[in-house]
Amino acid sequence: MYSQTFLVDLGARHRLVADDRGERGLGVIAFMKAAFGVRFLAGAAFFAGAFFAGAAFFAGAAFFAAAFLAGRLLRRAAFFAELSSQLPC
Repeated sequence: MYSQTFLVDLGARHRLVADDRGERGLGVIAFMKAAFGVRFLAGAAFFAGAFFAGAAFFAGAAFFAAAFLAGRLLRRAAFFAELSSQLPC
């Protein structure tokens, strides 16, 4: 029962040097693919951060513009309310 696993392990330990060299290239290719994936994720994270920073900037600008315009509108409404109160009826 255990003799088959023993023979398989024994055969796996006695590889030729040429087979080992061929598998080293696969390891290099896998490392390069992993490095490319890390670079892709870093770029995606950078662009996502830039997008959210731009969105936050424009949201803040819109908020301050709305507050500024609301203040002007209220000041103008108060001005006309004061003018209308000064008119003789």
